[in-house]
Amino acid sequence: MEKITFIKWKEYEQRKILGKEEAVEAIIGMIRDSRTIGHRGTLLYALQPFDCSQYIELLIECVCKGNFEVRKNSFELLANSIKSDISIQTQLKLIQYVHNELDELKDKIELTYEVLELLINIDDK
Repeated sequence: MEKITFIKWKEYEQRKILGKEEAVEAIIGMIRDSRTIGHRGTLLYALQPFDCSQYIELLIECVCKGNFEVRKNSFELLANSIKSDISIQTQLKLIQYVHNELDELKDKIELTYEVLELLINIDDK
C-alpha cells in the first residue's frame, strides 16, 4: 500500500474542493437551463451543502419567480449565502429588482381582485 504523504494529502484535498466547485457550476447550469422548469427545486436543494454566495442574483430571481419549492429552497440558500462583503452597487441593484417584482405582484393582485369582483357580480348585469 502506498504511503500517504502530506503533499499527497493536500493534492487529494485540493481535488475534493475542485470537484465541489465543478458540481456547483454544473447544477447552476442546469438551473439556468429552460428545460429544467418544474424540476429546479430539487436542483436547488442539492446545493444546500455548498457555498452559493457568487450566485446571489440567481437565487433572488428564483425566490421571486419560482414555484413554492424553488422559492423555499432558494430562500434558504440565499439566507445562508448572503454576506456583508456584497458591493453597494450590487445590493442596490438587487433591492431595485425585488421592488420591481413586488410592484408586478401588486398589479397582478389588483387585477385578480377585479376579475373576482366581475365573477361575483355576474348576475347583476
